[in-house]
Amino acid sequence: MGKKKARKKRKERQYLGKWGAKTIAPMAFLVAFVIVFLALPIQFGVFSITLVSIPVAMGAILYGSTKGKILGTIWGVGSFIQAAMGQDLGPIFMAINPALTFFVCVVPRAMAGWLAGVIYAAMAKLGEEKKVLAYAVTLVSTALLNSILFLGSIALMFNAAFIEWIWPVFASIVAINVVFEVVATAIVGVALAKKQLKVAETE
Repeated sequence: MGKKKARKKRKERQYLGKWGAKTIAPMAFLVAFVIVFLALPIQFGVFSITLVSIPVAMGAILYGSTKGKILGTIWGVGSFIQAAMGQDLGPIFMAINPALTFFVCVVPRAMAGWLAGVIYAAMAKLGEEKKVLAYAVTLVSTALLNSILFLGSIALMFNAAFIEWIWPVFASIVAINVVFEVVATAIVGVALAKKQLKVAETE
């Protein structure tokens, strides 16, 4: 009985992963969340702590890797626009190489969104009773993946320019931003994901 229910849930998720009436409206809601979180970051010194990974992970949880990648790409494009407008360390990166700045803003976020769907699909195999754990692992992993991929891209692409001070920047971000984002994402994200799942299942 449990296996049949799990197969049914997988089929429902595959259906929701396709574009249609049951997907467009919730995805629009998640895109709005991405925009709001981008527009309203939590400022801490020269860095902005963001919770954008929450709607990105929610999209991947509810609708699969492709939707997670789309939301991650929107996140990345929004981050690039903010960098171009002078937020955080954006002006420094833009002055060195705008094309590489676009890459480090967009590609890591798109990858994080896609990988979130992969992680949740793997965790979902643990069964319905482990669903909250699957949410938490996926949400936390998305925040961590974003930070690792983003910072790794900066180190790779801008290493020559930032060799003298890149590691102190890494340390400050890991010690403050990443820890806060992971904790906040785990707490806020699980509640939001569960609520959004109920909405998706009742439509």
